[in-house]
Parts: sequence; structure tokens; C-alpha cells
Amino acid sequence: MTDNKKLTQEEMDKFNMDPNNLIVNIGGKSVPFKLINKPHHVVIEPQSHKPVVDPKTFPDIEPEAKKREAELEAKRAKSE
Repeated sequence: MTDNKKLTQEEMDKFNMDPNNLIVNIGGKSVPFKLINKPHHVVIEPQSHKPVVDPKTFPDIEPEAKKREAELEAKRAKSE
């Protein structure tokens, strides 16, 4: 901006809405808009942030649940 010339409202709006000058408040921090205006896959790399779960590491279901399942399976086998 120039100090000698008084800007019109249109010129001030054009300057303030320019992505290079626009500042956004995110979580109490002032961040330039040009830094957050990116596709998410560029900002967040899911392969490095999402855990890969191995189903073999999960614990067995509770013994009471196993017993109930066995009883239900026996009832189904008798009714057929």
C-alpha cells in the first residue's frame, strides 16, 4: 500500500481478500490462507498417520461369550 494515496473501499477489499495477504484464525493462531488452502492428501499423508491393524493381535472374546455362542450353535444344530 502507498502512504500518500488514500485507498478506496474496493481497493482495500481487493488487497485484503488477496490469498497472499489473507490471514485466517485457526484455533487461536493466525495462519496465512495460502498455507491452508491445499488438498488434504498433500497436508496429511494417511499412510504415515493411520495405524495398520493386525487382526491376529486382537484378544479372544470373553469366555462367557464363547459359551453362549457354543450353546446357540448347539440349539441351531438340534433345530435343523
